Amino acid sequence: MLADMGVYALLRQSDLFESFSDQDLKRHAAACQERIAEAGQVVARVGLPLESVLYLAEGMLVVYRRNKASGVTLLLGLLEAPSIFGDAEWAANVDSAVRTPLAFDHQKGTG
Repeated sequence: MLADMGVYALLRQSDLFESFSDQDLKRHAAACQERIAEAGQVVARVGLPLESVLYLAEGMLVVYRRNKASGVTLLLGLLEAPSIFGDAEWAANVDSAVRTPLAFDHQKGTG
């Protein structure tokens, strides 16, 4: 996906980044790293610190909570691209003076 479009163009077409100036968006685009997740792959877990905010550029993510003791899995929701997630968890674990660049995730083989 990135080879075809480029990170800046991908982010610019999203309503999620419409308030970013060109300069700010270019800075964020330069810091982005593409991660491709296979269908069924876990990309984040509750309780583990995130090192970046994730941007789902394509596909869908299933958000669920699993109770190991009872074996029950509760569906919390579905995220469809474009979507940002992990921002609250990331902010809770990062000192306000230190900020990690924006990153995004791409779910391959779904949606």
